[in-house]
Amino acid sequence: MKIVPITFSPSSSKGEQPQLGGARLVNAIAEQMEDGRVIIKRAPGLVKLFESVDSRIHCRGMIPANTGVLFVVYDGHAQSVTESGGVYTVEDRGALAGTDLVTMARNNATTPDVVGVSGTFGPFVLTTGGAPAAYPDVDVGVPVSACFTGSYFFFPSGDGRCRSSGINSTSVDALDEIRAESHAGGLLRGVAHKGLLFLFGQGFIEPWQGDQPNASGFPFNRSTVIERGLAATHAVAGWEDNFASALIWAGSDNIVYHLRGNDPYRISTPTIERDLQNLEDKTTLRAFVAMHSGHPYFYLKSPAFTHVYDLLTATWQERKSYGLDRFRAEQSVYMFGDWLLGDELNGDVYRLDQDVYTEDGDPLVFEVTSAIVEGFPMRRPVKRIDLNFVASAAAPDVDANVTISWSEDGGATWSTPLIRTLWREGRFSDLITVKRCGHISAKGYRVRVMVSDPVYVAILGGSLMVGD
Repeated sequence: MKIVPITFSPSSSKGEQPQLGGARLVNAIAEQMEDGRVIIKRAPGLVKLFESVDSRIHCRGMIPANTGVLFVVYDGHAQSVTESGGVYTVEDRGALAGTDLVTMARNNATTPDVVGVSGTFGPFVLTTGGAPAAYPDVDVGVPVSACFTGSYFFFPSGDGRCRSSGINSTSVDALDEIRAESHAGGLLRGVAHKGLLFLFGQGFIEPWQGDQPNASGFPFNRSTVIERGLAATHAVAGWEDNFASALIWAGSDNIVYHLRGNDPYRISTPTIERDLQNLEDKTTLRAFVAMHSGHPYFYLKSPAFTHVYDLLTATWQERKSYGLDRFRAEQSVYMFGDWLLGDELNGDVYRLDQDVYTEDGDPLVFEVTSAIVEGFPMRRPVKRIDLNFVASAAAPDVDANVTISWSEDGGATWSTPLIRTLWREGRFSDLITVKRCGHISAKGYRVRVMVSDPVYVAILGGSLMVGD
């Protein structure tokens, strides 16, 4: 007999073909313990904080306003939210046409102005005392996004121009503009990060800094050119207040970058790059961020996938909501002392919670697939699979099961799943054993575990007992 370890990698890699993939983590994260061990545990669940009024759906964007007010833009409407003693009050603010995502910004006026851009509605303003309205100065033009830094709003446009507002004002002088002309082509997005203005085009990024006014009256000057572009308007995040200060974006070359200084650092894997390459409509990309229990998460989402980059461990995992190929969350903001996430399907707003094992009551299926065990010994029977779990239930009367399956051909086909009891009150051993588990060979042997019951679950490792 020979004991062969099972490896559960902290990063997910589904591979171009099943046999070429590595380990997979779906709705799971990796965490290093104080003693150096790495565990794989269920990703944080979603707890609903409040829902829209009048059954509005699809969170298009969120932004803090003044005096503790949160604005949420849904399909066709904007609403405001306040909180007192854990009770949330939601009020409808009126129509704001469109279903597309919006970009929004707030300045430092005594009563802060909140402005935004919608591809359908155009540039707009929000107030705590009235309905959404068109932007008050027509000289803003036809921008593709809005951002704020250094006392100014900035409005880049698709023709390569970018206009600025007055100091902490919504007034715009048509002469206070520049053109991003380091490359041909227009602009897709403007982002404020670390006091700089980053103007994203399809094949370039221009950082602008406010050391002295431009000759045109524009308050910033270009500092350098970064030879990378942006895949789509909403494919960049990490600049948000209270995040880990890491600008991350999906590039027009189907690579995900993390900006380090002025250098774009590739952080995507071949799996993610293939998914981006195969995504026909890049405008469906959404990037957003959140932090929970020390983990800063960057989410990159399309209708076909959601990849999650954990900046704490520099690893990628996958996220799938029940019945979907993607995460149901759509947008995020830090407000009321926590990170809030909107929903693409309904009008609910959530927070992450590691002690909740569902997504607002829907199953959060923990799925972990091992790396391939191959080579030696050749074509020998697997007498037993042993898996080292840690599990506990939120309520004492909850039982939980784990399904275990294995593949003898690297993941192309899988055995019929077997069910074992993972957690039962009064039982303290979480070593799960399955016997007579096929054969190991050079084609590659893999193990997959899935838990859908709402319990805490983590896996520390496992082994195969191989021999005649």
